[in-house]
Formats: sequence, C-alpha cells, structure tokens
Amino acid sequence: MINLNKKWPRISVTVSEAYDILALLFILVLPFSAALPNIILGALLLLYCIDFNRECFLTFVKSPFIVLTILLLILFAQAIYTNSFVSDFTYYRKHLYLLAMPILFFKVNNLRLIKKATLIAVCAMILVSVYRIIKFYMVFKFFPFAEGWATNFVLLLERPYAGLFAVIAMIISVDLFFNTEKKKHLYIMSFFLCFGFVFMISIRTSILTFLLLFLIYIVFYLRATLRRKALFLLGLFLTVSLFVFLNKNIAKRFYIKNSFSESIENTQKFEPRVVIYGCVENIIQGPNFSFWNGEDSYQALQKKLNDCYGSSISEYGKRNWFLDENFNTHNQFIDFFLIGGIIPFLLFALFLTWTLVCVYKNFAATAIVLSFTMVLLIENLFHRQFGCFLFAVYLSIYFKTVKFQKTTENHFVP
Repeated sequence: MINLNKKWPRISVTVSEAYDILALLFILVLPFSAALPNIILGALLLLYCIDFNRECFLTFVKSPFIVLTILLLILFAQAIYTNSFVSDFTYYRKHLYLLAMPILFFKVNNLRLIKKATLIAVCAMILVSVYRIIKFYMVFKFFPFAEGWATNFVLLLERPYAGLFAVIAMIISVDLFFNTEKKKHLYIMSFFLCFGFVFMISIRTSILTFLLLFLIYIVFYLRATLRRKALFLLGLFLTVSLFVFLNKNIAKRFYIKNSFSESIENTQKFEPRVVIYGCVENIIQGPNFSFWNGEDSYQALQKKLNDCYGSSISEYGKRNWFLDENFNTHNQFIDFFLIGGIIPFLLFALFLTWTLVCVYKNFAATAIVLSFTMVLLIENLFHRQFGCFLFAVYLSIYFKTVKFQKTTENHFVP
C-alpha cells in the first residue's frame, strides 16, 4: 500500500542548470535528428531571455564572433537590397544559426559536460554506422567505402561531416585525457574508435586534418628534444604508410597511382573540385562580376556555375552528374567572396585569424580552429544546418574554455 503522507525528495533545478541540461541534450541528439536540435534551440532561446546575463552577452560582443556577426549582417543587407533575401532564404536561414548559437552557447557553464556529451554522441553515431555497414556487406558482399553513394547510404551523416565530427571527438578525447584524473581509459577508447572510423571509411579531409594536427603538435607543442620529435615524426610516417598499404581504398580516395604524373592526371580526371574551381575562376573573370559586391543572388551564382559545367565538361555522364547535383563552390571563403564581394571574404579571414590568435597557446582549441579551417577550404560548410551547428558550438565552447576558465583546466598543453 502506498503511503501518501510520505515525503518524497524534492528535485530542485536552477534555470542555469536547466540551460546546461538543454545544451547537453542538443549535443546528444545532434547526429540523429534534424528536427529535435531546432526544438531544443527554441527552448534554449526562451531560457536565455528569461535568465538574461548581461555579462555573458558583453563577453560575446568583445569576442571575435562579433566580426562573424558583422559579416553575416552585411550579407543579409546586400540580399535585401538586391531583393534576393526571400528567394535565397534557404541559405540565409542556416546563417541565422551562426548568429544565434554562439550567443546561446557562451552562456553554458558546464563546458566539460558538453565535451563528454560530444564523445557519447559521436561514439554512438560510429557504432550505429558500423552496424549499418555490416548489414550492407551482408546484402551486397562488398564494403561501401570506395563509392560516395554507398558510403553516404550507410552513414548517419554524409562522409565529410561524419569525419569532421569524429575529428572533433578525437581532439576532445585527448583534451579530457590530459585534464582529468579519473577514467582516462574511456577517453583512450573513444579516441581510437574515432581514429579507426576515420581511416576505415577513408575520409580524406579528416585524415589530412589529423596528420596536420599531429605534425603541429609534435613541432610546436610537444616538450621534447629534437631527437624525440624526429622519432615521433618517423613513427607518424610509418603508421600512415602502413594504413595506406593495408587499406587500398585510401590510395584510391587520394587518387594515388604508380607515378606522380599518373596521380595528377587521375586527380584532374576524377576530382570534382578541379572543374568547380575552374568555373569559379571563369565567373570571377567574367565581365558582370562585381569585386566589391559579388553576385546578386545564390540562384544567379548557381546558374553561372551550371552554365559553366554544361559548356566545359565534354563527357556526357560526368556533365549530367554535375548538373543533377548542382555542385556549389566547395569552398566557404570563395562562397563569401562570390556572394558578398571582398569585404565579407576579408572579414571571414579576420574572424578565423583573430580566433586563432586568441587560442593558439592551447593546442586543443587551436586544433578545433584548424580542423574547421581545413573543411572550410574544401566545403561550403555553412550551406548545411549540421555544419553551422558544429562550427558555432565547438568554436564557442573552446574559445570560452581558453579565455574564461584559465584557473580551472590545464587546457591540454602537456
């Protein structure tokens, strides 16, 4: 019989704690749903307004993110002036996340909890993807790593974004390993799970990013003799060589052939960005392109790209592939220049440079900035909602980690 007079323990949660819990939930559902993160962001915005913190907002205003805000406001103003804001809203809607999310995540207090949630989310994403890969192999009798359509079919996220999320998790794993005294083995396990995933499905950008970060750490951050650094670099070279030898798909993904000239020829034949960047050059050199204002709209820009694909690609199947996919510029810097002119391009470069200057003493934060920069050089990251989420969240929390919690963490500078 239930005693109705029994005093049950009261659960008391402050607005600040509820805010952090919502941020935690946002990270956990991020790889698995497109709708739930938006719902959680709405709740975060409501709590932010209820418990407005003037100091947090001023911190945001004084950070490099104010430059990114100015950049986006310029793009919005130009789009309104050219009457393309509504027709191009599918792009600018995603840019709104870049405005709002840094403000929201500057208010998060428990950054370590967000980092741990990231590891849980990424590891769960990888395990689900591995399960789907096994099911794919049982049906089709081959692993879906060489063909883009097959890889994206079995992964929860498209290959470049799954790789970026895995690299972020690797950085966080090492960061928490050096800044915690308990359960270090869990961070080692999460690191190698992400490492194996990146090399297993041959994510080119993620592999190159990992190698670059490892090289930068050895050269600039590792406190060791030159001899030890040389041994580490030799070990890196041998490890990469072993992976390329064991996983032939890596060589295929990087267009590696028996000779350098064959590799260049293979890259020119099969790498879409060779054609895309050639068309970008044609647009910039065209008589109607404005160096100061860029194109009138994203629709006009995409039409020029498609016209170039249609006229410059002679192979029928390849030409139709480019036109069906509506390939964008595949470079966020170029995208800002073509749609907004030189000022947004320079502001974006200033934002990333300023952020890097602020965090360069901390390797984990530096690695986060460089990881995004690598992707921004070969992808229009801000054309995807998920890309905007990753960029805004992890640049925000690592900038805040370095600048405003210096007394509580070592920040991974062993």
